[in-house]
Amino acid sequence: MATIGRKLPRDSIAFGQRLAILCATFGLCCLISITVGAQGAPGNVLHKEFATVWYRPGDKGFSLQAYSASGKLMITETGLVFGEKNETLEIDAREIKSITWGKMPGDTYNEWAIVRYGEPEKVAGFKDGSRLGWGTDTKLIYSTLKTAFETSAPPLYQEFLMGGFDPKEWTVGHQTSDQDQRIIEFVRPGEKIDNWTELLTMQVLRKPTSPDPIDAFVARMHTADAKLCPNGFVQNVIAQGFRTETEEASIIYEWKMQNCRPHADQHEVAKIVYGKFSIFRLAYVAKTEKLAPEKREMWIKELKGAKIVVNKN
Repeated sequence: MATIGRKLPRDSIAFGQRLAILCATFGLCCLISITVGAQGAPGNVLHKEFATVWYRPGDKGFSLQAYSASGKLMITETGLVFGEKNETLEIDAREIKSITWGKMPGDTYNEWAIVRYGEPEKVAGFKDGSRLGWGTDTKLIYSTLKTAFETSAPPLYQEFLMGGFDPKEWTVGHQTSDQDQRIIEFVRPGEKIDNWTELLTMQVLRKPTSPDPIDAFVARMHTADAKLCPNGFVQNVIAQGFRTETEEASIIYEWKMQNCRPHADQHEVAKIVYGKFSIFRLAYVAKTEKLAPEKREMWIKELKGAKIVVNKN
């Protein structure tokens, strides 16, 4: 199974093993993230314009002219706008049902990017109209529409994990992402990602359709850790949260790894939160046999304050 990102240091083996379990759980490899909007890749902001585009409505019959209007097509995360002097079409992203590729009724010659939308259902076809219809960007129009509107989450719904730590006390040591996950690892100022004493990890995964119960998910994450250190790995649940308007489930837990040479002793406190479309994880780990009681309680309090907020604008 392929992975993305850097090679983990030897004394980060517990974290690396957890990633392998996550990969098995989701059927994809998870090197992971901080915020994922509903519109695809983390942090993606879509705005694409095509200057000369043919528009054909689904109810247009046979005609020597394949299109009804030629104008500019603008695609954003909120929807699409097609316009020319005599005709304007606006389609809200929430109305879009499907994006397909193919021929349209009454036109057996041209291939179109076809949008089905609205109630009752309407159909709109778009084609690169440059070079008298011989332009080559119709496939690009189609792929842009697919990327913008055919995702696992409704448009305009974005989830973020807020709180949980003071960013002024940390510096980014490493970050990486792909279309399904992102990870950001923070270290203390003056430390490096391959030589840290304290590490803060923020990650988010695109949630599968039928995820494991959150306690089972945590247990599966650490199966490899327990096998790696059968006599030196301890894990327990600290608290579980109630379902809220923005969170389906949450859990705070900790694990300790001791006397597992050549790996350093480690003690981690972490929180996992199930949102509607994302799974967030925020974790603090220190290379120590056991966190001081006051530091452990401080991080439990900080993690309890980390909440999912939603942007529906």
